[in-house]
Amino acid sequence: MIVGLKKDAQLACLLPKLGTFSSVTIEKDEISVVLRHHVWRRCQSHYQGAKVAGPYRLIGFNVTIDLDVCGYFAAISSVLTGIGVSIIPISTYLRDYILVSEANHKRALLALNHFLKQQRDAQLT
Repeated sequence: MIVGLKKDAQLACLLPKLGTFSSVTIEKDEISVVLRHHVWRRCQSHYQGAKVAGPYRLIGFNVTIDLDVCGYFAAISSVLTGIGVSIIPISTYLRDYILVSEANHKRALLALNHFLKQQRDAQLT
C-alpha cells in the first residue's frame, strides 16, 4: 500500500510495526508511507483523512549498481511502458525497487524476465 498522511501526522502507531519492505518519506506537505496491507489495516483508524492507494506488489532488483550510473531505470521503465504497466520507483542506497499494481504484477515479471534474458543472450553473442 502507499499511504499519504497529513504533514503533522504522528507515526507512533506505524513505525514500530513497519517491516520489510517499508519506506517513509517526509516532505513539507505530507508524509508518504509504503507498507504492507496488514500493517495499514491495524493502524488506519489513527490516520483520518489519509490518502490510500493499492494494492501494489514489490519487485526488487538485487544488483549492485554504482549511484552514478545513468539509464538503468529508464530501461526498466521502457520495458514496462511497452506493455502498459505503470511503475512507482523506489530507490535505497543498496537496491532499487518498483511497485506495480497487483493486477499487473505477473505481466511485469514476465516482461522483465524476457528483457533480462534478451540482454544475457546479446552479451553471449
